[in-house]
Amino acid sequence: MLATTDVHGRAQDWDYFRDAPYTDSAGDATGLARVSSVVDSVRAEKGADSVFVVDNGDFLQGTPLTYLAAQKPPEAEHPIAAAYDVIGYDAQVVGNHEFNYGLDTLAGYVDDVDHPVLGANVIDVETGEPYLPPYTLERMEVRGAKPVTVGIIGLTTPGSAIWDRNNVEGQLEFRDMVETAEEWVPVVAEQADVVVVLAHAGSAGRRPTTTRPSARRTPPTSSPARCPASTRWSSATRTATPRPRSWSTRSPARRCCSPSPTAGAPRSARSTSS
Repeated sequence: MLATTDVHGRAQDWDYFRDAPYTDSAGDATGLARVSSVVDSVRAEKGADSVFVVDNGDFLQGTPLTYLAAQKPPEAEHPIAAAYDVIGYDAQVVGNHEFNYGLDTLAGYVDDVDHPVLGANVIDVETGEPYLPPYTLERMEVRGAKPVTVGIIGLTTPGSAIWDRNNVEGQLEFRDMVETAEEWVPVVAEQADVVVVLAHAGSAGRRPTTTRPSARRTPPTSSPARCPASTRWSSATRTATPRPRSWSTRSPARRCCSPSPTAGAPRSARSTSS
């Protein structure tokens, strides 16, 4: 598993405010162009179907590029979505900054990318169901062993209800991350060999619960199994996974998106060095 977090709209290793190469006190590089090179090298070494790539949120805000993209109509292709698709990510979870520019901008991004954008604890106030897919499943190849199914659950900080109140109030609510994990981990564990939780949150705050969720717990009524049959093919082994729903700011539509243009493409075909 390869993971990125807090990319904040950096497509290249460039400081857009200083108009110079990015530098920091730790000497780190940044940007999806750098990520692409690393991902391609690991896929070449391990095999494309043995590597999955995830993002832990805060990708839609942070540079003049993302600000400019937010001023365009939602149907215009989002440049950051295009960058993630070049790399070939398998899943993202929303961070708090995904709500900064309103729900239409987020919806346009979700429609653009070829992978699911998750948010198990982001709830549609009108329906009481998850506003985004709670989880996705990826079937991975393992050299010398049987394939492994990886379940990926997405959780985000409830602070967005306060920080972006003007954009989400009356439309979304953000439930407790630990309680949501206790609800969904048993559901995903019944379908997967490995469960990964993408949690966009800091390390401080509520202590983890010591209660182990029961595998016999009844799945919530908002189980992704209720989503219609529109799917994407997550790898050459063709594991069908639920697609994100599409919506508008005023009246969220409870439907799945159409299959992505890259449906059925091997991981290697979706990865190009930048």
